[in-house]
Amino acid sequence: MSELAIPTNTAPVSLSATGANLIRESAAVMETAHQLATAVAGTQMIPKHFQGKPDECAAAMLYGASLGLDPMQSVRQIYVVHGQAALYARAMSALVLGAGHRVWTVESGDQSVTVAGSRAGSEHVETSTWTYDRAHKAGYTSNAKYKTDPQAMLYSKALSEVCRKIAPDVLSGVFSVEEMQMERTVDNAAERRVSPVGAALAKRDRPALAEPEPATVQAMTDRSRREMFALFTEKGVPEGMQLAGINHHTGGSYTSRGDLSEPDALRVIAALRATPTPEATPDV
Repeated sequence: MSELAIPTNTAPVSLSATGANLIRESAAVMETAHQLATAVAGTQMIPKHFQGKPDECAAAMLYGASLGLDPMQSVRQIYVVHGQAALYARAMSALVLGAGHRVWTVESGDQSVTVAGSRAGSEHVETSTWTYDRAHKAGYTSNAKYKTDPQAMLYSKALSEVCRKIAPDVLSGVFSVEEMQMERTVDNAAERRVSPVGAALAKRDRPALAEPEPATVQAMTDRSRREMFALFTEKGVPEGMQLAGINHHTGGSYTSRGDLSEPDALRVIAALRATPTPEATPDV
């Protein structure tokens, strides 16, 4: 009898088939995930907080797979805050849209952002409005990003809130990176109100958090735009399917083909180059 065999004189342990399958599947892919993570963790192709950390990189890949993300989407879109895995708000939106639900912007400005959404097959609409005053009352505006790009911060808050309302099953309770960063800002503000000794004791056992990648990225260049559209034509991808392909390969939630960042444009171009060109139909 092997060490893992269950003795016949004991009652069998109750374990759901789903849970057992998940354990077996996770164990089966862990080695492969770690090999892939080891290969990419030493490159500049992944965010800094995963570089040189193959174990954390592999864990992110497995966690992302449970949400429907491919390995590279996982390491780009997942960020660990306070020991919890979080997703960027746009990644949350991409998952929700990919599941067939609807999310749209009602209004967007530096003082107020409203986002709405509804589940597939339902006419009920959930909305979330975040104003600068609301964020200020909650203590979030001490985050410097509220001074440089308040609209983006308010949008992230409203977007992630709507996504969790309409599709909790898709997101499995995960919070957005932007929300977790805001909570960290509030925690830091509260810490400053306690005594210096109390603050020192609180920091003593708190692990340091790596700062996330800057939110500002280079816009798509004219050269990349021309090459991407030329490849779409060459590969026979109809215009109506191009935006869906862009969001699939970038893990984003773009609403226009011309809004890509340069890094995302390069990802789409690489994917298109690897796509076989359809053979021409012979004349008959």
